[in-house]
Amino acid sequence: MAVGRTPGQGDAGKAVHGRRGRTGQQEPLGTGHFQSGRDNLFAEPVYRRGAAALHALRVRIGDAAFFAGANEWLDRYRNSSATTGDFEAVMEEASGQQLDAFFNDWLREGDRPAMP
Repeated sequence: MAVGRTPGQGDAGKAVHGRRGRTGQQEPLGTGHFQSGRDNLFAEPVYRRGAAALHALRVRIGDAAFFAGANEWLDRYRNSSATTGDFEAVMEEASGQQLDAFFNDWLREGDRPAMP
């Protein structure tokens, strides 16, 4: 993630909004059957959903809070380990918002919510 700058659509937009399938039609993110688990930990759908979740968070809390939170998270956990819960807490602090429902929808539920 390039923290501190506001990227354009480019490749990030492709990662968030889907890609062209074999038929040339736009494939929405999160369609089709995906087997989660150890063998697919680094599969493309995992990265695409992560990109979509970060994009949705940025839209939800705004650029200033998103980048402030990202910078704080990097500073706070540099050279150490951090959990998803740590990231969630930092983003809640930076935004001044309670984001449990957002993170549950995007990180813990099976279906991907609609893109903002």
